[in-house]
Amino acid sequence: MNCVNYRLDDNWLINVRAKDVSLPMLNTQKVYENYTNAEIITVGLPLLILALFGVLFTWLRKRAYTKA
Repeated sequence: MNCVNYRLDDNWLINVRAKDVSLPMLNTQKVYENYTNAEIITVGLPLLILALFGVLFTWLRKRAYTKA
């Protein structure tokens, strides 16, 4: 990729990619305090949304295709 950018005279792209970004360290105390909440949000909430969608989809299909 650097060779292509160099041949296209995109030197500014090479310079931007070469910069180092320093990330600050996380506060371990806050991480331990909020671990359960973050775990529920990242794992439990998507599963709950999928389950609700599945129940709603099944209910709509049953309602649409039952013979009256």
